[in-house]
Amino acid sequence: MVLVAAIAAGVFINTASMLQQRAEMTGKQATEQTSAGLNIVAAYGNVTQSGTSRYVDFINLTVKFRPGSQDIDLGNLTVEYLDENAYGILTCDVSASGRQSISGTVDWGSKFVVTWIKDDDGSLQTNGNSNPVMNSKEDTAKIYIKISSIRGDNGLGEGKTASIRLIPTVGAKTEYSVVVPESLFGKNKIDLG
Repeated sequence: MVLVAAIAAGVFINTASMLQQRAEMTGKQATEQTSAGLNIVAAYGNVTQSGTSRYVDFINLTVKFRPGSQDIDLGNLTVEYLDENAYGILTCDVSASGRQSISGTVDWGSKFVVTWIKDDDGSLQTNGNSNPVMNSKEDTAKIYIKISSIRGDNGLGEGKTASIRLIPTVGAKTEYSVVVPESLFGKNKIDLG
């Protein structure tokens, strides 16, 4: 009887230890998934005019690391765009990315471009040769999205709204609501932040 109790206690302790290890691993993975990712620190829209109507045709999002993030490969980032008339899933045009300004021909209906603002080790400065990667809390990049190409028209009109979601391969999604002011008169660029 004592032997059976000792064996049962050993199995119980072994199982408890295994469950504790699994819980710690799951907790670590959950923390990485919810705290890792991108912060949008600024958003601007380019204003264009067709006749008497004005539109935001381009959006650029300035992004940085969230605290606790590990490397984020922007070349493997997915961007989702949604408004009342259009939906698009965009991937990075690596060959046009990794510079300080947009360069090259881009299929804007299905692609976005990444440029760098601040990069302390060259991981974002790829000049189209490889995926731009954010790997430092100091790294700052811009993501350019051409709304007019996703929508197939002039862009997002005055008073309209849209939603943009940044989805990294590791980490939490970042959602951003775009609200175009009721009037774009006299403006070439607007702060969407």
